[in-house]
Amino acid sequence: MEAFHNLFHVSQLRKCLSDQDVYIPEIRSDLGTNLTLETRLVRILDRMEKETRNKTTQMIKVIWECNGREEKTWETEERMKAQFPKWFEQH
Repeated sequence: MEAFHNLFHVSQLRKCLSDQDVYIPEIRSDLGTNLTLETRLVRILDRMEKETRNKTTQMIKVIWECNGREEKTWETEERMKAQFPKWFEQH
């Protein structure tokens, strides 16, 4: 934000003609101080190898539970093993 000036020109002002009340929702109690939500790893769905010119990276498709919704993302296996070692232990 330091790159932006805190000045504006009067010509940029617009008149607000709204009959609606502005509703600001409550801040969630589980929202972190850095405005993030806690996610939980649900399941590993799929695996694949992503190849670039010089190396191959193992990728894992996982389901996350966040705020009662499920999201699917591709993550690197290396990062997931570092964050969730219990999911990769051999029994």
